[in-house]
Amino acid sequence: MKNRNIILFLQKLRYNLFLNICVFVILSIMMIGSIFFSGKNIDTDHTDINKYYTSLEIKKGDTLWSIASEYGIDAYSDLQTYASC
Repeated sequence: MKNRNIILFLQKLRYNLFLNICVFVILSIMMIGSIFFSGKNIDTDHTDINKYYTSLEIKKGDTLWSIASEYGIDAYSDLQTYASC
C-alpha cells in the first residue's frame, strides 16, 4: 500500500510538472509573438520628415503659395504636397 501511494504521488508530481511546462511554453510563445507581431506597420517606402516651424512677418502682397515656395522643403515633390502635410 505504501509503494502504491508513492507511485501515485510521483505520477501526480510528473503530471503537474508536465502541465507547468506546457503553460510556460504557451505563455512564452504568446509573449514572443506579441513582441514580434505587435501590429507596428513598417513602411519602407516612407521616410520620416521632421517639420520645423519658422516665424515670419507677412508683408502686403504675400500669398500662401509665395511663402510656401520660399520656405518649402526639397523633400516634397511639389507645393501641393507640401501644403497638404
